[in-house]
Amino acid sequence: MAHFAPLGLTAPDTNPVLATRTDYCANAPHTVAGTFLNARDMELKYLISDNHAPGKTPTEGLTARASGPQNVLWCGIGTRTYILVSIADMVSPEESMAGTLERILDGASAAVYDHIVAVGDGTILGGKFQWPPGELSMSQLLFLKVWNANNHQLTWGVLHSSIAAIASFMNTHGWGVGHFDIYDGGIRVGYGIFT
Repeated sequence: MAHFAPLGLTAPDTNPVLATRTDYCANAPHTVAGTFLNARDMELKYLISDNHAPGKTPTEGLTARASGPQNVLWCGIGTRTYILVSIADMVSPEESMAGTLERILDGASAAVYDHIVAVGDGTILGGKFQWPPGELSMSQLLFLKVWNANNHQLTWGVLHSSIAAIASFMNTHGWGVGHFDIYDGGIRVGYGIFT
């Protein structure tokens, strides 16, 4: 065994490829993803969107694009939850789809909140959540669906925070369909689609 001793590494490895990378929130560039995000740490432009100016509907002023932002790390306010979101197709605010997506997120958020109030936080039984609930039909093209990931379990609280983060992201960047990963304190616990 002694003939292997000189081969041991005694100096730190300085290879930049092996260096750890720190990810920051796109909506709070000085906040490390997975740490608590206080609303005071967010940039003002993300707290006050001109899409929510008095007299405007949440989707007015948005422009349509063929595809949207990809792999944007967006943190939930007041939580350690963040999402990594990619928008496949943006929708014009004039399309009824934008309003439908907004209503789906509002409905899902309300349902999750009501569950937390009635039953408390805990893991999501069966490891999946869908809004609207029930069987999807061919005529129902828009929905939100979330699953557990990486052998971790989603909780109702993390789901609620991730829905709020998606809504915040879309209120800032525009409405569209795509997918997202859900992280709780740096651990990937779920993934989902909104389509």
